[in-house]
Amino acid sequence: ETNTPAAGDVSPEQSVIRHNALYNLGYRLVQFPYAQPPLTTEDLNGSFDEIVLLVYYPFRRDDVEAFLAKQSLNEASDYEISAKLDLLKRYCSWFHQTANDKCNNFDTVQMDVSIPFRYVEDFYQSVFGYETDAGNGRNEGDDGIPDYRTADYYRLAYWFTHDRVSRNENSEDLGVTVPVSILSPPWDDCKESLTSEWKEWELNK
Repeated sequence: ETNTPAAGDVSPEQSVIRHNALYNLGYRLVQFPYAQPPLTTEDLNGSFDEIVLLVYYPFRRDDVEAFLAKQSLNEASDYEISAKLDLLKRYCSWFHQTANDKCNNFDTVQMDVSIPFRYVEDFYQSVFGYETDAGNGRNEGDDGIPDYRTADYYRLAYWFTHDRVSRNENSEDLGVTVPVSILSPPWDDCKESLTSEWKEWELNK
């Protein structure tokens, strides 16, 4: 996680320096509408929104483009391909391999969208409780603790994972994935535009 410039904890210039430092350390932006769930049960909608989610991926766009181009031309040996995938699995267990002929965008790699969603859900449960059965959340009022699944941010994350992403026209080829940007900062927070889209979907469903 890292704060966006809108968080106001540092100046916009210092925020850029921080993001560039994180990028140089190998962290990349997950294009998932991430917010930090509340740290207390007293405010169900008290998520911290001026934040984005990062993941470790110590490879740059030029590295990915060069390797995939070489692979598409059958210039990469089986050993070289295997070694590259082993390296990815070692440092980036989340990496979702895609079909070579569908990988024309060298600006992103793919992650299973359930990974950031499970992280969000586990965060909620660590605060609101793990007393849930599959699909059955704690009832509001049990021990005075509300059902986290009714929180605005949780509903946004759930919609993005289970409704919006699953409608992706490439989902048959790529699986249900979310892009991870391998471009250097500035990093854009996608929450604002997705929140507007979610609210419109809520009205029309």
